[in-house]
Amino acid sequence: MGEEDAEFAGGSYVVIQKYLHDLGAWGRVPTPLQEEIVGRTKIDNIEIDDDDAPRKSHKSLATIVDADGNEHDILRDNMPFGRAGHGEFGTYFIGYSRYLWVIEKMLQRMYLGDPPGAYDRLLDFSTPHTGTTFFAPARPALQAIAAGETPGRSLPISSTTVPS
Repeated sequence: MGEEDAEFAGGSYVVIQKYLHDLGAWGRVPTPLQEEIVGRTKIDNIEIDDDDAPRKSHKSLATIVDADGNEHDILRDNMPFGRAGHGEFGTYFIGYSRYLWVIEKMLQRMYLGDPPGAYDRLLDFSTPHTGTTFFAPARPALQAIAAGETPGRSLPISSTTVPS
């Protein structure tokens, strides 16, 4: 795949989500089934191969491979949080990707399933409460904007002058 937006090369799409978890329901799920749902062992975090499973794990559904067989990783992190007095426990998720389509495909596979209907079973215990996507330009694009130019071009962004 080429650069879809060459003037914004080096930038990243950023997805941010807040999930609330039903820890009571999750705690009642036997460990082997938890591991099957997540796609990793609980004690030592080793990936479980579920290529032949009829229902894919969270790990597998969140792994995006293009038509040429190339895996498209995203940089991701999760931060657990809790407000015990409110009975609220969850995760803040942030992910960065060069291509917006990777994030879109990941969410599609998680929420609709692959095949359709075989959605991410982690969503039976975790509910999204907020989510948004941003674009973070690379330094050259930000420098062009700061200089009053359109990124990738040497044209002014606006011909409007601001009185001093």
